Amino acid sequence: MEERYNSSKIEKTRVIDMEHDVTKEIEELESLLYALQSQNQDLYLENVRPFLREKLVDFLSDFELYFRERGFVVKTKNEKVNADYMELNFSASLEEDGENHYHVVIRKDREEIEEIKVRYNTLSSTFTYAVPPDEFEAEKARLTKEIEREQKKTRYLQQPKFYFLRTIANEGFSTGESLLEELFDTP
Repeated sequence: MEERYNSSKIEKTRVIDMEHDVTKEIEELESLLYALQSQNQDLYLENVRPFLREKLVDFLSDFELYFRERGFVVKTKNEKVNADYMELNFSASLEEDGENHYHVVIRKDREEIEEIKVRYNTLSSTFTYAVPPDEFEAEKARLTKEIEREQKKTRYLQQPKFYFLRTIANEGFSTGESLLEELFDTP
């Protein structure tokens, strides 16, 4: 009887130790994930956010040059470009969505024909992983997958690649010039 009691007590101690180890491992994973998320927020603020508006201002310069080269009379004022040729009028203006989110609206006469945003290379918002039946293992799998995702995000944020997005057509372009050619040059 004594041996059975000790065996049961040892087994309970092992289970408690294993649960403690797993809990500690999950806490370490959570800590690593939080550190990566914090680092990525800092990288975004340093390497991405300041350039989103700047790229759109560059796009306005491309817009101005594009129409000037085609014989339009071009006027710029307060982050707005007007291009006139006889009765034809195109304009592009930098507008703010709020919270420092900017876009350029392109109009023909007064009708909006396109909205341009700047995006950067990033990960898709969804990811999948196999969920183990054990609760602790499932949490470890989830945290491990999120850590991998944040590590990939770190690589993107360290050297972001920006592109222009035609929101109405949902097409991306590496330069403002290529976007304008696609939008206005007809075969």
